[in-house]
Amino acid sequence: MKQPANRLQYTQTLQYAIIGALFGATFPLVGTLFRILLLKAPLTLQSGFQTQTQDPLLWVVDTAPIVLGMFAAYAGYKQDLIIQTNSELNQRERELQEERATLEERVSQRTADLEQANEYNQNRARQFEGIAAVSRMINQTQNLQDVLPQITQVISEQFGYYHVGVFLLDPQEEYAVLSAANSEGGQRMLDRNHKLRVGQVGIVGYVTGSGKPRIALDTGEDAIYFNNPDLPATRSEMALPLRQTDGKIIGALDIQSVQPEAFSRENIEILTALADQVAVSISNARQYEETQKNLIESEILYRRDLQAGWKKFTRAQKITGVQRARLTSKIYTEPLDLPGMEDVFQTGSPYLKQGKEAQMTIPVKLRGETIGMLHVKMEQERKWSDDDIDILTAIVERAALAIESARLLAESRKAAEKERLVGEISARVSSFTNRDNILQAAVVEIGRALPGAEVILQLQGGVKNKAEAR
Repeated sequence: MKQPANRLQYTQTLQYAIIGALFGATFPLVGTLFRILLLKAPLTLQSGFQTQTQDPLLWVVDTAPIVLGMFAAYAGYKQDLIIQTNSELNQRERELQEERATLEERVSQRTADLEQANEYNQNRARQFEGIAAVSRMINQTQNLQDVLPQITQVISEQFGYYHVGVFLLDPQEEYAVLSAANSEGGQRMLDRNHKLRVGQVGIVGYVTGSGKPRIALDTGEDAIYFNNPDLPATRSEMALPLRQTDGKIIGALDIQSVQPEAFSRENIEILTALADQVAVSISNARQYEETQKNLIESEILYRRDLQAGWKKFTRAQKITGVQRARLTSKIYTEPLDLPGMEDVFQTGSPYLKQGKEAQMTIPVKLRGETIGMLHVKMEQERKWSDDDIDILTAIVERAALAIESARLLAESRKAAEKERLVGEISARVSSFTNRDNILQAAVVEIGRALPGAEVILQLQGGVKNKAEAR
């Protein structure tokens, strides 16, 4: 321990003072003996005492013990100061060494903490990168069969898991069916249509049945879950429910690792967020597929109705086309055999004949459906350009839209007229309360609507009313 700075040990001062005093005492003794010998006096204490009292020089010599003791004491004091200084320096050096060792230990611990924090941050960065990658896939891919395998692959690569699988419930919600997996064992399971009964088999069955996440370890009762020959290296497994926004369970995200305790709290939070994104992507993909299916069906129905409407329209108008040569126009009621017509119908591309008597046959399309042909024939030599084709195509497309609008307007007017007529007849018939009057009014009004027709209205009881329109 460090000594207080003002506490000085006087060990060397005392020792030096005693030695100096003893050494100084030899001077009076030698001087007295020397003076006795000079006086040829006897060597007795009495002669020595008399010599000391009578010789002033010896008085000066007698101060030697005091003077030398003081000088020696001062030298000892300096030595004590040096010793104390050295002791303090040594103590300070020991303290510096202790502080340096402590600092090195702190630096080492801090370095270890920083490395651990850096590793943690890198893991978190990889995890967030995995979430971002899954998000990009969800945004870029609408096909469910494409997005699910990519999701399992990304999760496995970003988090380092042995096996990642996506289970989806069947339409009856009795089984959780493996729909995508990244591992080789998972591919074998996909090939044999691997499925687990909801609420009964494995942690996937538990999760899809309860809607709660589950983690299983390769210890105790959980070890029964790892008896899967397709995934022999599994030592820990986690299943998370795939839940729609309305809370309905649609499947489970199954994750397996070769590590006995592979799932930390942070991993569980990240993977739960991923499971939510996967559920959203599945719901979106299903909605997209359903929408595409409805669009295709609507497109088929629309094209069928469009073709039927145009055929009915041309029959009703008793016209199939218009031909113009020089300044003369001609309406014809039977279709003509135009050059290149079959190829144009099959390919949808224009038929061109360049040079002398140049000809062009282009399809007339309405919302992607070919409803007619435009044929142009030149008497002089001509080479058709892309601008010619674009101009004629634009003209016939606008003409087709105008004709379609006119057709729809005519059909709407016809339908409105029907509704008006039905409404008027219904109002007249409804004005009567007697059964016979109602029946008579009904056949009369129908006869008026169909001039020249004979109308018979008969009930099951045999009552017959008859009206003939004139």
